[in-house]
Amino acid sequence: MNQIFLRAGETTYGPVSEARTLWQRWRGLKGLPPGASVLIRTRSVHGFGVGTPFRAIGLTSLLQVSATHVVKPGRIARFPGCRYVLELPLEADAPEPGVTLELRSA
Repeated sequence: MNQIFLRAGETTYGPVSEARTLWQRWRGLKGLPPGASVLIRTRSVHGFGVGTPFRAIGLTSLLQVSATHVVKPGRIARFPGCRYVLELPLEADAPEPGVTLELRSA
């Protein structure tokens, strides 16, 4: 997976793995080290096969935060109108809706 950094004000998220293949998108945070984050080009994510809840952030094509959900194991979170979903560990601070994230390459 490619790694990038996302920034919202003083908060930097990263390195964030960018899921590009079908397998990487399906897997999401599963199998990644603790504290890892992943950016997926999708409008929905699932908690199937994960042992703990995680935070999902819906992003528009301009990387503006649309909504934030806590995804519990076995549940699905949908983000209509979004282009990407950023999966974060539950303990990570989530950016507020309306904030635009800045993309930085690794």
